[in-house]
This record gives sequence, C-alpha cells and structure tokens, in this order.
Amino acid sequence: KVQRLQRLQRDALQRHLDEAHRHWYGVLDSLGHCALVCDELLSIQFANRQAYALCHGDAPQNSPLVVDAAGQMVLRQVLAQHLGLRQFLRSEQESASFDVPAVPGGPPHWCLTIQSLSGKDDGGEEECGDSAPDARGRRFALFINSLHQSVKPSAEALARRFALTPTETQVARLLVDGMSKQ
Repeated sequence: KVQRLQRLQRDALQRHLDEAHRHWYGVLDSLGHCALVCDELLSIQFANRQAYALCHGDAPQNSPLVVDAAGQMVLRQVLAQHLGLRQFLRSEQESASFDVPAVPGGPPHWCLTIQSLSGKDDGGEEECGDSAPDARGRRFALFINSLHQSVKPSAEALARRFALTPTETQVARLLVDGMSKQ
C-alpha cells in the first residue's frame, strides 16, 4: 500500500512538473529574443522560436547557434568555451551575464545571460526520486541578445508608457526610427 501511494504521489508530481514545464516553455517561446534551456554540459533541451529563426534564418553566420554534424542545435564554440560561462557552470551562482565576442579576442558581439533553473534549496532531487526530470542535474535558462541589434519599442508600447495621443505616438515612432525633430 505504501509503494502504491508513493507511486501515485510521484505520478501526480510528474504531471505537475510536466504542466509547469509546458507553461514556462510557452512563456520562453513567446519572447522576442533567443531563449534556451540547457543542462550543465550546455546541451540544448529547449529552444524557442527566435532561437530557431537565428539558427536557420537568412544570416546563420551571425547566429550564436549552429547545427552540428548530428543535426542538433548547439551553441557556437566561442560561446560554449567562454571562460566566464565555464566558471559560472562550476560555481553555485544563480545567475550571471557576459558580453561575448563573435570571434576569440574580438569586440563584444553577444550578451549572454544565464539563470539557474534548479536552485540549491529547492529540494527537487530529494523529493522527486530518480524518475523525475529535474533529478538529472542542474538546468539553466540562457538568453542571448546581439549587441549590434537595436530593439525598437512598438508604437503601442510607446503610447501606453507615456500616455501619448496618436499624433504624439507617430512623432515618437519617427524619432525612434532616427528622424530629426525637423
């Protein structure tokens, strides 16, 4: 009876974890920049739509992601071997951010932000047992932004943020696009 109750509890926990993962993967998928979920070996377990667009888009040579010989999406070597990132993975830090060059020794090209998804005190491994997904080791969310890509706010965001009239919104949008006051 105890084994049956433990199995029911594990199954309920697994369903809850699966539902939470679907929810958060949906959130990550809706972001406008590259978002990944990786393990401690930097193997990509989830990539959002923007990550796929970067990897398979018009300019894959500028992408922080590449497709390896096995057809799997992986981090470009200069990102995966970045000293700061490697030190972070060996540490107990919860998050970090790095500016990474496109080529070793070059100027910063990407901003990489990493966040641990499995905290030290979450108790996940003890409660979940070996069959739960979080018992495989630490997992991380990686957010990658190009430092050379300008992000322009939408007209709707400008109007809401500053309570602009439609004409003021149009003028603000033109200023954002680089037009002068004249």
